[in-house]
Amino acid sequence: MKKLTLTNLLGIGLCSISGLALSSTMLPVKSNMGSAEEIFIKRELLNDLSTAASQSNLYLLPLEKTVGENWSGDFFINDIHGFSLFETMQGESFSHIELLSPTGNRYLIQGEEITCEGANCVELSSHVEVNEATAVRTISINRNADIQGSWQVRLNGLNSGAINTNLLISYEEGASLAIWDADRVSLSSQPNKYLFELRVPNSEQDSSEESAPYSVIKSAEIEALDAKAFLFSHAESAEYTSQDVVGTKELKQSKLKSREPREYEVSLSPEGEISTTIPKLPVGDYRLEVEFSATMSNGDVIQRTGYYGFPVLGSEAQLTSASRTKVLDENRLSVDIGVEGVTDKELLVFYAEIWRDDKPVSTINTITSVHETSIGDSVTVTLDSRWFALAETHNQHGFEFRNIRLLDPNTYLLLDSKTDLFVPVVAFPEQESIKASAVKINNEMLLGKNDIKVPVTSVQGVQESVNFDANGIVLVHGWCGNTSTWEQWRFNDGPRFEYNSPITSMGRNDFAIELALQANAEYRDWFSVVAHSQGGQAAVHMQSYYFTGLDNSPAPRPIQTVGTPYQGSLLMDLYVGSGAGMINDIFNINDCQAQWSLTTASSIPWAIMLPFNSQQRTFYYRTTHGMPNNWWESLQFWRWKCNAGSWVIPGPDDGVVSVGEGWLGLGNDMGIMTRECHTGGMNFMNQTRDNNRNNIMDEMGRVPASWTQWLDRDDPGGSGDWENRSSHPAVCANPWNFQARRRGTTIPATQTGEIFSTLSASGGLVCQNADQPDGVCFDYEVRFFCP
Repeated sequence: MKKLTLTNLLGIGLCSISGLALSSTMLPVKSNMGSAEEIFIKRELLNDLSTAASQSNLYLLPLEKTVGENWSGDFFINDIHGFSLFETMQGESFSHIELLSPTGNRYLIQGEEITCEGANCVELSSHVEVNEATAVRTISINRNADIQGSWQVRLNGLNSGAINTNLLISYEEGASLAIWDADRVSLSSQPNKYLFELRVPNSEQDSSEESAPYSVIKSAEIEALDAKAFLFSHAESAEYTSQDVVGTKELKQSKLKSREPREYEVSLSPEGEISTTIPKLPVGDYRLEVEFSATMSNGDVIQRTGYYGFPVLGSEAQLTSASRTKVLDENRLSVDIGVEGVTDKELLVFYAEIWRDDKPVSTINTITSVHETSIGDSVTVTLDSRWFALAETHNQHGFEFRNIRLLDPNTYLLLDSKTDLFVPVVAFPEQESIKASAVKINNEMLLGKNDIKVPVTSVQGVQESVNFDANGIVLVHGWCGNTSTWEQWRFNDGPRFEYNSPITSMGRNDFAIELALQANAEYRDWFSVVAHSQGGQAAVHMQSYYFTGLDNSPAPRPIQTVGTPYQGSLLMDLYVGSGAGMINDIFNINDCQAQWSLTTASSIPWAIMLPFNSQQRTFYYRTTHGMPNNWWESLQFWRWKCNAGSWVIPGPDDGVVSVGEGWLGLGNDMGIMTRECHTGGMNFMNQTRDNNRNNIMDEMGRVPASWTQWLDRDDPGGSGDWENRSSHPAVCANPWNFQARRRGTTIPATQTGEIFSTLSASGGLVCQNADQPDGVCFDYEVRFFCP
């Protein structure tokens, strides 16, 4: 029985962050300008962000007390795919569960046993897993004709000491309840309206086409709606105070009383819009919980519980209409834009379209800091004037920013936006007037020059010394991970360094800054990145917004990632909010701080706005538990799920990130591996332990290199066999790797039992006869891995 903890649920390791010293330094930022075509591609995507929603296929079942310590409740199964029950509690023992099926069969669950009673009893494909260490019991019921319709559940024999008990229904491949922020504006500028949709997976035929992976249940099909929304803040207690009520309406009242949430009405408009609106909120972390029960026109009942966690930021940044321009050199124009409601040195993402003469010119997407200028508090962006020449525009009085977005760089919450802003210009740089045919798009036009810097905050003590190796691979762990994520010795084709920070839960931008500072300190010329999970987001963000040694990487694959949620993780959607959110409430775990930047609502707009060139330098792998190999495995369906997380997020997945969430639009998709899970401790192999893939990533993250032929200069006569570096002067000066074996065999030298004076890439092989028990060495051959 695996222990269910957040470590094997999400794959994390924890580090202490007490006593950290923070320091300020400077990082050069990129301007990120692109072709006019990007305007229309990104505009369409940015205007349709309804997929950036928290989705739940879960139902937190309310129970009513019947007799003594017994409780009962009803739920409805409107599909034939199967479902799971999660019973969580804190107390001495689990209850005895009875399930009464729609056809009248009675299923008894005691411990890990499940039996059936009834005149026409049908054996369900089922699995019971009990984990008393974390007080979670999982009861999984697979496909069967007996499951569709109305069920009754009874919890019998709960002891009076049981507290924090919940009964959660997870609908396998059923409808999900999607919740998202309808206003798409800063969550610090409430009131905000939240929309809800019931979504069902499309058929296999539909999903093969270029369409959404789901269909929306039309509101016209809903005969009756019973829904409530509750808002919880991070400061409110998540503990239940009652000792003698369990997961019931009575408990719900006690729970609400102890946490004092605010309740809001969920309405169904004549146009079919299901929504709730909450007022302006103070700074903090919040979770919106929705209890949703819809009766359909065909008599089916769809019950779901939705969760949407979000932060409210302190920033009240607003763009003004003030601007000032200055020519920096023959190519560049510096533009100051006025802002209000911000603090000095605050970092912001500035995104806008650039138009002149009513023609699209380019986009600008950069990170900038707030500072004082002659027009007051401002942010500054730098434009390359050759984009104006390429667009063949001629208005010398100025240009327009359109569809401006000002965002928080960690959460990607929208702080302010403007439809347009005219920027008067006194003088343009010289290159603005050259002919379009003379413009050759280069990296300077795309990225800007490496001389505009912003202040960043770093954790001191992370990098104690500087390694002056010229280059290497940087291994990066994910959210709440550590240096045990990767096996360093697997990446032995050359220098490698493992990112490590005492802060294990950071926003995307903070993570990218730490990664940039550590990697730049480690390798003075260039580096490539191999990253897992959120580490992949951090690497791509760093590549997109900051100048580092990664820009100089000549490797075939500068950024390689595994299991990265480029579109966010639905599991994190459930984890954010009040404390650890729903995952903490259900599984009674609270190991690590939730991270909003990994939610779908934060990640999808971030991924859309990524510069095209940084996406194209990214090579990403996705993994999934896959499908069973035969009919017998299909009955044991719990064995081909990665872990408990697989039951609460829809679709094929690695237990944490679904296949769809791992997609990066213009990145290089390296394929989907089956029978691999996000981390260790799950049902299949840890995706970071795929040795074949790690060997490929090791090779492709370096300058193209190859093995020499097998070399055999010496025989073991005389003093021994000398195949050292000086004996092979034609070999490169700094080999990345080295192999030695008995000549004419495949037996490695390390497996012969002999003693070597030298056995390394830098020294080669030296075997001296005098060191051997039998007085003579074998004959060896060697080869070197050279760039």
